[in-house]
Amino acid sequence: ANSEDYAVALVVTGDRNVIVAGYSTGVGSDYDYTTIAYAATGLPLWTNRYNGSGNGSDYANALIVNAAGNIVVTGRSVGNSGLDYATIAYSPAGLPLWTNYYSGPRNSDYANAVAADQNGNVFVTGNSTAGNFRYDYATVAYSNEGTPLWTNRYNGPLNDDDQAVSVAVDSLGRVVVAGCSDGDYVTVIYSNEGIPLSTNRYVGGTLLAGLALDQDDNIYLTGSSFEAVGSGLSTYHIATVKYFVQPIMFVENPRDQIVDPGATCSFSTAVVGKTPLAYQWYFNSVGLTGETNSTLTIPSASLAVQGTYTVVVSNAHASVTSAPARLTVVLPPQFESITALGSHHFRLSFRATSNLIYRVQVSSNLVDWVDFWNIDSSSNTFQFDDYNPTPRPQRFYRAVFPP
Repeated sequence: ANSEDYAVALVVTGDRNVIVAGYSTGVGSDYDYTTIAYAATGLPLWTNRYNGSGNGSDYANALIVNAAGNIVVTGRSVGNSGLDYATIAYSPAGLPLWTNYYSGPRNSDYANAVAADQNGNVFVTGNSTAGNFRYDYATVAYSNEGTPLWTNRYNGPLNDDDQAVSVAVDSLGRVVVAGCSDGDYVTVIYSNEGIPLSTNRYVGGTLLAGLALDQDDNIYLTGSSFEAVGSGLSTYHIATVKYFVQPIMFVENPRDQIVDPGATCSFSTAVVGKTPLAYQWYFNSVGLTGETNSTLTIPSASLAVQGTYTVVVSNAHASVTSAPARLTVVLPPQFESITALGSHHFRLSFRATSNLIYRVQVSSNLVDWVDFWNIDSSSNTFQFDDYNPTPRPQRFYRAVFPP
């Protein structure tokens, strides 16, 4: 429309084409995403514009070229229901490949950054208004073909504004999202599959400007830090922070198991780390000979193998220990005593596995059972009372697990 045009991002492709993205006033459409490709000589190759379905102002904010050579542009776009993330992929020749939207709980969503991994998967992050009308980080993953893979949101402990401004992917495929949360820098790391791995907060990092990774996957943040310098006076400083990122991180810790005697059970773990990786399983802090895989299988559970299991995972850079997982073997309840405490008042006890909840049931005919009581005990002795003023010709009891 021969009016305002703003460039906001630039990349150079592997064949040295120059890709520029921004937003530009259209004819009857306000601002539109605008993506332009130039040859290395400056010769214009193609131009693509995008006008959202709401025919409002659409602002492209970030641009990448992924491993497949496709150009991916993201930002915020006016849709039929409000402001959405709008992410568009173009082929190297400028052919539109796919367009995807993300609309949060309040239809007010701003994509601020995009990154890609070595497989061409695309990760978009920004801020999205939550149910309390405050912003959360919202990170969305797409395959190279545009298939949505996962979405994660982050809300800080103060339930205030959280705005993600940058995203990067490290050499292990971990997705690093950084921004400002409750007035601090906050960095969230996800596995490539979207599982949260860690969260770090730098108190006082007020306005994050940039994120970078080095060859060892360490994280660098920079931006502005607010400081009160006197009565009614304040100033900003540059605050730059480096984080050492663990070279091995647990995606999945072993999980507690509750099994019957003689049952087969397994503990497994999943980690992100530089290969080769070595595993060693421990039972009650004692190493298990030959148990050096990511999965530990116990073929026949018994009281002898009941206890705590951990796994230590190592590579050339580090050695980390999983959270403990407990194996509990469920013993069949064995009633031991019944004591008359008064008219129609009885105290019963049975032995079973400690720290589990058993359901006690009663019956008058050994056919129709009625739930009577849920009971637990820190020892293997369980005790309960049954009191009823109405005489009963007979009464049967049993205890069952699970409750």
